[in-house]
Amino acid sequence: MVYDLARLGWLQFQRLCDLLLAGDATGWTGDADHRREGFVEERLTLGEVALDGPVVVVARFVRREVASDHVLDRLVDAATRSSSTTAGPSVLVVTNAALSEEGRRTLRERLTGDPEGRRVDVLDGRRLCRLIDERPGLRRALPSLLGVREPADPLARVFVATGAYAATLAALERHGFAVLTGRPEMGKTAIARMVALAQASGGWAVHECLEPAALWRAYDPGAAQVFVADDAFGSTEYRPDGAERWARELPDILPRLDERHWLVWTSRPAPLRAGLARVRRQEGLERFPLPGEVGVDAGALGADERALILLRHAQAADLLPSGRRLVRRHALTLVEHPHFTPERIRRLVAELPHARGDAAAAAIVRAALSAPTDAMRASFQALGAEHRALLQAMLDQPPGPVPERALATGLRALRPGAHGDPHALLASLGEHFVRTHHGRVEWIHPGWRDVVIDDLAQRAEERRAFLRACGLDGVALALSTGGGATGQREMPLLRSDADWDALGDRLGPLVRELDDAGVGRLLELLLDAAEQLSRPGQLAELRALVDRALRLATRRWSGRVVPVDGLAAWWRLARAMPPPPAPPNPAPTWAELEPVAVPEGGDQQELDRLEAWLTLVAVLAQHDPRALPALGFPGRRRALLEEIADRIVAEPLRGPPAQLERIRRAIGELVQGRHRSSALPLEPWEELAPSGAPAPAPAASDVAGRVERILADLG
Repeated sequence: MVYDLARLGWLQFQRLCDLLLAGDATGWTGDADHRREGFVEERLTLGEVALDGPVVVVARFVRREVASDHVLDRLVDAATRSSSTTAGPSVLVVTNAALSEEGRRTLRERLTGDPEGRRVDVLDGRRLCRLIDERPGLRRALPSLLGVREPADPLARVFVATGAYAATLAALERHGFAVLTGRPEMGKTAIARMVALAQASGGWAVHECLEPAALWRAYDPGAAQVFVADDAFGSTEYRPDGAERWARELPDILPRLDERHWLVWTSRPAPLRAGLARVRRQEGLERFPLPGEVGVDAGALGADERALILLRHAQAADLLPSGRRLVRRHALTLVEHPHFTPERIRRLVAELPHARGDAAAAAIVRAALSAPTDAMRASFQALGAEHRALLQAMLDQPPGPVPERALATGLRALRPGAHGDPHALLASLGEHFVRTHHGRVEWIHPGWRDVVIDDLAQRAEERRAFLRACGLDGVALALSTGGGATGQREMPLLRSDADWDALGDRLGPLVRELDDAGVGRLLELLLDAAEQLSRPGQLAELRALVDRALRLATRRWSGRVVPVDGLAAWWRLARAMPPPPAPPNPAPTWAELEPVAVPEGGDQQELDRLEAWLTLVAVLAQHDPRALPALGFPGRRRALLEEIADRIVAEPLRGPPAQLERIRRAIGELVQGRHRSSALPLEPWEELAPSGAPAPAPAASDVAGRVERILADLG
């Protein structure tokens, strides 16, 4: 059978060479896109090649676009850089290029002067194809070979044998059993099915099993069989109970697995641990593996593997030259993106060639790597109400990892009495929707959050229940704009008058529950919404909400010392959506902060109070100037403030230079009506680069160069 080895690319061809000579060649140096060299001490027999040792092995990948009359030049150049002479060691040249017998004779002659030279031989593309056909182990270790022949399975055309694939094979060869875990879209199912395809090419029977009963029906002690158990078979849906069924059957299944009966299971870690714990409790089964011996994380991808995945998908898409150029231009961004998955790369490669210009291409890249997929949506739709409620509670938590206890509290607030044990629910969702580490929970992928938001937005009763009970982060979500993969999502949970009423009902209890900083943040959220609102029909609803929030804040802060930031937020919001209600009384805050003397000895607490008071003066001067004379400003404090400013310039007043400069400037603006030149330099990290000065170019990284070389095979 003919294999189009040029489609492997130089890195996978290099891997093929390593596999062919595993256990023979040592001391490999270099890469096959230029020259890779290894050394064999003893006689080397490899298919049609037989050379007396020692043997220098030279691997050279030749791209398809290299003209045929230049191929020999490339091979001769690679071989002559080795220690090949007629009196030295034998030389084996390994290449993907197909040479005729005449071509091999010419190569020998150019290297040794003797066309029949017995110490030089070539393992070229034709000979390699015959070796690949003869060795099922090669196809199993490097299943990309199955994708460069015709007919080829669509999965084989794009599959890359990652470290996770190699670990899966190692577990199967040792135990007959491997479990693939990891976040969605990282290729668990692809690895399982590729193992099956590779084994099928060697004569094994393949059985995809939706449930353990299917394995028992197909099991044949006398046949070579591989069983693939995928939690998502047939629907791409996540089924919390599916893995548990397999875990319950493991004590009966594992004793029947051996070197001719393999089971590949895609699951989450918890069912694997539970299943193997059952196995170990049964007498006589103590020899069976620990979870760490059979569990493989499919999500651990290195930069080379990511670049190869991108290359393979781009090759399979049969892109036009313009599309190939776009892929190569954005390759490093794609490879280093934190949300890289093989499935997202597949979708991206299909869409990227349609981009018109770099801005459009960059937008496609962002959407493809962050937006939820259809498979994710289908998986979420399969969940029951309790699991859905837990994930909705995650929407009412701040960004980043969330303590389990806080999530459980949020779930009880959103759905009092209508849910199961939060910890059990988390365990059943773990490693698919969310992950838990050291008692903190986070989304596996940001796309899951978008899926849950979009689903909640479609469920009117659940949406309003969320709005009536949520905390500050839930309010932030309800009022958010610019969300979703495309940045077009606006106020996703406020779709009807009833939704606005539910959120308005929540404001009173929420303002009572929050601390002063939280109330200030609530006002800032409303200000952001007022500034970003693009749907005129919602203006009246938002105005009513803002008016209620301002009145509630004024009532809460009546007669109290209030953080200056909170007062500033109140006034900014009131000015954004006039007319304002009665403002909070600033007098208690003024009395708490007003200076009575020059800060002595650079007392940091006094400096902080002085700066906060000056900020309060600026807020009132901008928003409520009539309040200042009633508070005695500037009158009785003018002389004191000028003395402070003079002392800052003369330098007897000590403190952080940047803070002193801010205080001096504020006094100059508010009291003196002018700026004095400052004798104080800015802190080094506050200095600005000259306008228009180019940022220093980062040094080219090893990763960037490596990615560029791998994607060069795309053409």
